[in-house]
Amino acid sequence: RNVAEVGLALLFEMIQRFANNADVCTKFYRDYFRKLVHGIFAVMTDTLHKPGFELHVNILYIIFQLLNEPTKINAPLWQEDPDLISYSPPPSSNHEYTQRYVSKLLSNSFPNMQQLQIDASVKGMLSLKEYSAFVSHIRDFLVQTKEFTATETAEIFAETVRQGQKMV
Repeated sequence: RNVAEVGLALLFEMIQRFANNADVCTKFYRDYFRKLVHGIFAVMTDTLHKPGFELHVNILYIIFQLLNEPTKINAPLWQEDPDLISYSPPPSSNHEYTQRYVSKLLSNSFPNMQQLQIDASVKGMLSLKEYSAFVSHIRDFLVQTKEFTATETAEIFAETVRQGQKMV
C-alpha cells in the first residue's frame, strides 16, 4: 500500500473512534472540519488523482452523518471560519453551516456548474443516510462536474430542488 492509502486508512479509523466521544469529536471537527472537507473534495475532483476514492467517500460520509447527530458535534463549527462574515445571516446549526460552506466551496471550484445544481448536490450529500446511495450521489456529482454543461443538467436539478421543497 502506498503512503496516501495508509494515511487515509488512519484518518478513517481515527474519525470513527472520535465519533464515540462527543468532546473529542467536537474539538477535532472545530479545528479540522474545513481542512478535511476541502482536502477531500480537492482530491476527489482532481482528474489526475484516482486512488483512494472509496476511502475519501467513506470519510466524507462519516463526517456528514455526524452532522445529523447533534450530540456528536455539540459546538458551532463556523466560529473559527475566517469567511464567517460572508454568511448572512449567520448559520444557526452545523448542518446549515456545512450546507453553505460546501456549496460555496464547490461553487468556487466549479464555475461551470449552476448554483442550483450545486445546492441540490450538497443537499443530497448531507441528507442521504444509506451509504450506497451516498456513493452513487457522489459519483453522479463527479460525472456532472466533468461531462455536462451547466445548461444540460440545470433543469434536472431544479426539479429535484422543487420536489425537496415540497416534502419539507
